[in-house]
Amino acid sequence: MALTTPRRRRLAAGAAVAACLAATAAAAPAAQAAKGGICEPFTVVVNGTAYSGDQQRSFSAPINTLAVRGRYITFTVNPATFGVANYAHTGADSPDAGKNLPIDARTVIFTSKVPRHGKTLTSALSL
Repeated sequence: MALTTPRRRRLAAGAAVAACLAATAAAAPAAQAAKGGICEPFTVVVNGTAYSGDQQRSFSAPINTLAVRGRYITFTVNPATFGVANYAHTGADSPDAGKNLPIDARTVIFTSKVPRHGKTLTSALSL
């Protein structure tokens, strides 16, 4: 069957482009997350005790304070509501100069964000 109408030619061209894109996407390697690059680990401070590195912990109530500290970002969490307070960029420069923000000192990005779900933490906390 000959493609004689402009509509049929457009459909055939669109199908050819779609087939090429599908073949290219199938052949592309999977994206890899950065490991050991400039990502820095966080330290979580629960009731005054700091925990760093890859580990799993479970904390029973009462959890009075919860703070997250990183090289570039710090913030505190209200353990009852999971509201976040004092989310700040520390001002530390990245080892990769192209990734630096134009911030030379500690800068608070936002002072408070509270979830509107209305629920409170009633069980152990796991990190």
